[in-house]
Amino acid sequence: MDISRSECIYTACYCEENIWKLCKKVCDFSDAALIESCWVIFLSNSERCVPIFKQMKAPRPDHPVFWDYHVILLFAPGGSLAAQLYDFDSTLPFPCPLDVYLKEALRPTFSTDRNLEDWPRTLLRIVSARDYLTNFASDRSHMWNKQLGTYNSPPPDYPCIRTERSANNIQEFIEMTDCQGEKGFVVAVEKFAMLLNEGKSIGISDLIKSLAVETQFPASKLEVNQ
Repeated sequence: MDISRSECIYTACYCEENIWKLCKKVCDFSDAALIESCWVIFLSNSERCVPIFKQMKAPRPDHPVFWDYHVILLFAPGGSLAAQLYDFDSTLPFPCPLDVYLKEALRPTFSTDRNLEDWPRTLLRIVSARDYLTNFASDRSHMWNKQLGTYNSPPPDYPCIRTERSANNIQEFIEMTDCQGEKGFVVAVEKFAMLLNEGKSIGISDLIKSLAVETQFPASKLEVNQ
């Protein structure tokens, strides 16, 4: 997709809304068919502590940022072996080739390569961009600091995103315990990387669609055997 970072709406610490706005931009101003090749990915785990490398907020270039959750966009044209990742908070290119992002930012084998048994496991909730646009809602209450009486980070200057059915369901997207149809499916990053490597011949978008059908059960069932 021919979309630069400077063209997009961005608010620090509101990655879920940044990606929603990017999906809306693709849907409204680009070739409408492109949205069918876009997938929103929530990164989190039961500890709400996900290590992601190559982040702008990293204390050092070789250190990860531990997010409670993070949201990125995958563009994978049907039948194509090429795919791109859009991460507004990454120091990697925007967009970044999927294989490069997996290797440099998510590092699926980082903990096993270093025998870090307690290293937080990263899980992915993958949902189609069209479903995300239709179903996501946030009243930004998760960013409100009751003790200080203010937001932990200044919110966007546009109205909260809501749907006809919900004013706030962001936790349902962040939660990684099960799959809920319109909110996508859940898979461990190690499993995702392995499947991509094994199924490149059928195209990444087609692989994701087939995986969505096959993985309608809790995230614990999708982790690679240790």
